[in-house]
Amino acid sequence: MTGWHVTSNDIKSWTETNKRRAEEILPLLVKKLILASCEPKEINFSSGDAIAIGGWDGTIDVAEATQFIPAGKSGWEIGTNKNVKGKADDDYSKRSKKPDPFKLDETTFVFVTSRLWTKRDGWVRSKSSNNEWKDVKGINAETLENWLETCPAVHRWFATFLDKRLDSTKDVEQAWNEYKNQTKVNITSDFLLHNREKESKAIDEIVTKQPGSHLIKSESKIEAYGFILASFLDSDIAKCRCLIIKDQESWDCITSRKQSLILVPLGFTPSGKGTAVSNGHTVISAIDEKDIKADKADICLSHQSRLDRQEGFKKLGFNDEEIQSLYDDTKGYLEPLLRHPLLKPVDFEH
Repeated sequence: MTGWHVTSNDIKSWTETNKRRAEEILPLLVKKLILASCEPKEINFSSGDAIAIGGWDGTIDVAEATQFIPAGKSGWEIGTNKNVKGKADDDYSKRSKKPDPFKLDETTFVFVTSRLWTKRDGWVRSKSSNNEWKDVKGINAETLENWLETCPAVHRWFATFLDKRLDSTKDVEQAWNEYKNQTKVNITSDFLLHNREKESKAIDEIVTKQPGSHLIKSESKIEAYGFILASFLDSDIAKCRCLIIKDQESWDCITSRKQSLILVPLGFTPSGKGTAVSNGHTVISAIDEKDIKADKADICLSHQSRLDRQEGFKKLGFNDEEIQSLYDDTKGYLEPLLRHPLLKPVDFEH
């Protein structure tokens, strides 16, 4: 079991000690779990400051049911209140009177709480007996724990909010923050993706394909890896299904699960890519031109032209003199760029 395993009691305690934060994060957690579990035809969830705007906390439409998500259209209400039944009753009554944009007999009503809610099943039976909605579902902290177990990338992301011990795995956003903070002048995703629309589209297609092992090649592994992260930042599905893994032990733990994850090994060459693929995972590896499999790369990132790099430097906020100096000193190569004094390196300080 990972050091970042989240239990129902962890979720309950987090809610009690960080109620406002829980109110902001819980809808986002549910949205991420949904995106990690299926591909909705439509999905809308509010989180953060938007939770106070009103309307449904979440609405989705999915073709097929999963263990935790009902088929068809469903309206979701989410609460962190200590009085769970009171909140659930109020939301049920409110939405039964005003279900817009839904029709009751075509829609499942779902209530989610981050509390233990031991009387959930009785509440669901009681509301279902009203025969107002197509169906009624309840999700409590125990259900969230079980759901997180099936979605490791989201599980890993959520664990940081509970101050869980972090091991050698990261989600996309955490990995990107680590990547860009190598320098005090942060490299941006736009810088790495500049004039690479074709390659970005190709990696998007890889994510939606059947499980497989894919190679992304650049002049340096660090640029290929950055391109992978930058490409995933704007993809909700990739962010909810991708894990960056830094050692064989964590690799073995994650790949043994039969789930649909996107796995990016970092800093080591994993043994057992075939096992990962057979268990439903997509493996994406960053390699450089010296790699023995370089000629078999699925995506090849060519060296950026002088003009492209200079345009990228300008978007990072450098003036013409600095841009000239950056290119003259690095010839546009990313590794020396990350060591250049103008970017104020942190990881490469001596």
